[in-house]
Amino acid sequence: MKVLVVMPFKDKHKVLMAQNFPQVEFIYERNPGKELVENVEAIIGNVKPSLLKDAKNLR
Repeated sequence: MKVLVVMPFKDKHKVLMAQNFPQVEFIYERNPGKELVENVEAIIGNVKPSLLKDAKNLR
């Protein structure tokens, strides 16, 4: 599972996320583009609503 994180995370929190959810690929990007949003299954934080229009993989 790919999860896009668009809110600020400290490095120590990134480590904790990776340790506790090894099956998840976390992608940390503060200003994601359309292509990135379209290819993830979950988003932590807020993205521009216009980017969600074609995000067919979101669960």
